[in-house]
Amino acid sequence: MSLARPFARRSPGWLPKVSSSPGGRTFRVSPLSRQHVIEYYELREALECASVRLATKRRDPERFELIAQELREAIAHPNSLDAARLSHLSTELDAAIEEAADSRYISAALDDLGGQMARVRYYSATDAVRTIRAAEEHILIAEAIVAGDELHAVSAMAVHLRNSLAVVLRSIPES
Repeated sequence: MSLARPFARRSPGWLPKVSSSPGGRTFRVSPLSRQHVIEYYELREALECASVRLATKRRDPERFELIAQELREAIAHPNSLDAARLSHLSTELDAAIEEAADSRYISAALDDLGGQMARVRYYSATDAVRTIRAAEEHILIAEAIVAGDELHAVSAMAVHLRNSLAVVLRSIPES
């Protein structure tokens, strides 16, 4: 994968760790290793679980209930699944959690990890079964937040991330 320099200049937090510049106007992004992916998910789990725990304490229940309802409706008819809609709702849930958690430090750490995770998510984006399961997991997370149940919300997030990791690892060749 090659990235134009303007993008590289906007992403100094993660590019040096995963890329090399062969000269010229592009960066060549190094392939992902299984070990890197595992380490990304370990960090993501720590950050996302802390964020969802805080979000459960500081939540606006109506916002999370609305997201859960929209997710239920989006997966109600699996034969006419709208992957773009599910992706949008997933992003909306992430944003709602981040806003409710209201932690600039967790947000900054997740932002820094975001570039790495965008590369990783590519590996699971085409798995339709995983897409539906991820939406079901998002519903559980949102419902636990609505209920104010920190333990359930954190557990649901951890399960979601571990299931996602398993799918990604199955699609990355072993070295």
